[in-house]
Amino acid sequence: MLDGDSSCIALNGANEVAVSLFLQGKIGFTEIYDMVAKVLEGHSRININSLDDVFQVDNWSRNVALELYKKR
Repeated sequence: MLDGDSSCIALNGANEVAVSLFLQGKIGFTEIYDMVAKVLEGHSRININSLDDVFQVDNWSRNVALELYKKR
């Protein structure tokens, strides 16, 4: 991951959702990695230039992770 790259934000948002689902007993431990990897595969990197960019990527990654959970 490069400095200023949005991938670390997408990783964090997806990971927080996946870990929360795991702690609630809704997914298995190994599914955390699978979910985060799928979110990152679908992520198109952008340079982060503002706090709005951070929130946009974070919201996107969390929504994608939740959709992946719903589709399982």
